[in-house]
Amino acid sequence: MIENLLTHHDHTLLAHFVRYKVTSQIYAWPLFETFFSEIFNRDEWLCLFDHIFSNHPSFVLYIITSYCINNRSALLRVTELDDFKYFFHHRNPISVQTILTEAYRLSEVTPVDIDPKRMIESFQPLTRGQYPVFNKYPKFIVDYQIQEKEKLRQEEMNYIRQRELNVEMYRERQQRRHEEESWLRQQQLLIEAEEKRRTLLLQEDTRVKEQKN
Repeated sequence: MIENLLTHHDHTLLAHFVRYKVTSQIYAWPLFETFFSEIFNRDEWLCLFDHIFSNHPSFVLYIITSYCINNRSALLRVTELDDFKYFFHHRNPISVQTILTEAYRLSEVTPVDIDPKRMIESFQPLTRGQYPVFNKYPKFIVDYQIQEKEKLRQEEMNYIRQRELNVEMYRERQQRRHEEESWLRQQQLLIEAEEKRRTLLLQEDTRVKEQKN
């Protein structure tokens, strides 16, 4: 959904993200995960959530989009993935009012067909007496966590395979080294045996000559 908003409102910035493999897990998830606490101070954060709770839940997506667009000049100069990650985990010199003003503007001019309101339900009050059944977790968050676990599992499997390969290569090198050392010893023994044979022949020739004389 955020990609749709960026595509419509700032295609250049989104293209820059795509070019450097910056996904929504890098420019949106950190803001969701920390609920904006890393990029705003306490007073700004309280002000921000006054607006979040008084609007449709989709307003959060407009805030994230606004944050990206308002920082586009800085972001367009970033080319390293680690720098992008750092950017969305630290405060930047921009006021919460600027972010909110742009977020409201975006929510008003966004075409209906890409408006997140169509896909996100409004806030619902808790029922009295007991909590309601909750089974509408944000799918993209759950999917992201599954992807991260699968990524870690694959990395671990790759590490194990690489380690086994390294051990096998080491064993093969050791085996070749032992074979080479064995061959060299055999060659040395053959050379020594040949030298001994020649010495004996020379001694025998000398003895025969002495007997003839």
